Formats: sequence, C-alpha cells, structure tokens
Amino acid sequence: MKNILFLLIVTMTFLCSAFEEQKSLPSFVLLEKKPDNTLKVGQSMVSFKIEGIGKITKGQIMVWSANDEIDTSFVQQDQFVHTSLKAGSYSFQFYFNSSYNEIYSPITEIESGYHYTYALHFHQVELQIAEKPVIYLYPERLTKVSVSIETPAEIGFVYPAFYKEKTWKVDVTPEGKINCWNQQYNYLFWEAAYSNLEELQNTTMTTFYTTSEKSLQTLENICDSFGLNSLEKADLITYWGPQLQQLSSAKISVLMNEEVDRLAGLTISPEPDHIYRLFLLIDPEPVLEDIPLQKAINPIQRQGFFVIEWGGTIIGNNDAVKL
Repeated sequence: MKNILFLLIVTMTFLCSAFEEQKSLPSFVLLEKKPDNTLKVGQSMVSFKIEGIGKITKGQIMVWSANDEIDTSFVQQDQFVHTSLKAGSYSFQFYFNSSYNEIYSPITEIESGYHYTYALHFHQVELQIAEKPVIYLYPERLTKVSVSIETPAEIGFVYPAFYKEKTWKVDVTPEGKINCWNQQYNYLFWEAAYSNLEELQNTTMTTFYTTSEKSLQTLENICDSFGLNSLEKADLITYWGPQLQQLSSAKISVLMNEEVDRLAGLTISPEPDHIYRLFLLIDPEPVLEDIPLQKAINPIQRQGFFVIEWGGTIIGNNDAVKL
C-alpha cells in the first residue's frame, strides 16, 4: 500500500511539474529564418508550427490575425500553418479553441525574400471572463444603430439580447438612451470568456498601483482622466469599487482603444466619429504605494457621434472576469 501511495505521489508531482514547465515555455518563438529564391520581390513566406495541443485531427482550424486582419486556416496533419505575407512589421494573434491560451506576438519584422518558421506553444488554461464591457452610444440625433462584437471567444452573456449573432440593432437618442425590444437601456452589456488576458500587459501601459483603502480614489482618477461623465463614472465605480476593496493591493493596467481592439473588435453602423475603449487589467499583488502614470490617458472628446466602452478583469479570478 505504501509503495502504491509513493508511486501516486511521484506521478502527480511529475505531472504537475510537466504542466508548469509547459506553461513557462515562450508562446511565440522564431525557429528558423532562411532565404527563399522562389519568392517575388517584397514577398515572404511564414510557417507557424503548432505545439502543445496533441494530435491534430482533420478539419481543425486556427483563427489568427496579422495587424488585426483576421484569417482562418486549416491546420495540416504535420501541425503547420503556412502563409505568404508582404514584407513589413506585424503583430500576430492566434486562437485555437477555448481550451487553450491565446497567443500574442511582439511587433515582428518580416523581411522580403525569406521563409520564417515560428513555434506557437499553446497550453491548456482555465478561461477568464472579460467582465462587464458596457457600450454607451451618443449619436447627434435619433439614429438606428447596428453594433457587432468581433471576437473568436465564446460570448457568455449579453443584455439586452442580440438581434442576430453577436449583433444588436437599436434606436438611440442624442442623450444616449437605447431603445431595444421595446425597452429602454443606458448601455449594451456583454461578457466573453478569454484565456491569458495577462499576456496583454506591457511595459508601456498606463499603470496604477493601489490598495484597498485607496481603491475608490484610484478609480475616480482613472474615470476623470478618461473623461467619463457622472453616470458612466458611477456605473464603473459601483461595479469595480466593491471588488477592489476586497483586495489588499492591486496593480491596474489600463488598456485603451487599439489595445482593447486586440481583445475584441467593434463594428458600428453608421460609423461613429469617435470610439473610446477602456479596459482594466487588475492584478492582485503586494504594493506599497501609488506610482505616477507611465503615459497620459487621452480624454474623451464628446463631439459628433461618439461611442464609449469600459470593462475589465481580475487576473486569476476565473469566476468573475469580465470585459
């Protein structure tokens, strides 16, 4: 009996160590760069080798994007995806399915006349929910508006209900009152399940360090810097304030506009003059005091037809992470 218990402990230790080692591997790695004389001037070939997901079955696809242009590719039996690209600077994003992490690349230079091979190392993850992204609409006059969410992630909850898949069709007043399904709303609400949202953090983000006692003041500073009005500010603070006060300390990384677009796109018709997006990545960790902003938050300009969205997530809190 003791020998069996010992073997079980050794086996579990090995499996846990292997899983942690898998998670620690870099997600996006250059394996090879070699000249290819068959390529035309200005063209390059890029191959992505998928690792960490076991055997690929016929018909499986990977959703990926290069500089926010979304594409889907069938994964070959050898676990490769091949594509031809123009030479230039690229930011890649890869999504296999909801059981695995999304992969985001740094800015990558692709030179003409070369064949690049990259490893994409996926690992299984528990999903996090991008919490309470809410969308406010402010047209200049009473307007029929279509709003679509563009994301490969699974949308878990919306309110009011979509008119069709991932799309609302609503009537909106200049004051921001949204009429949908014969009811009136202040905003459109959605949540989606994501993996590895912490990978969106980078060193150039606007970052706040706060404590439980200072959390409301920190949220007020963020709202005021972004230019939220009293209603929008109250909505954000009454949602995130109680959650932050439960944390002894936290780091809040602020994603804005194009940074949020990497998480999910918004397609709105008629096209707004301005779209302002704010997403809070809240990371519970010991801190001593607030630090200055790393870069300025560009405030909202309430001109023409404009749209405001805010959301956030507590990293590691898989039960309550929302956009």
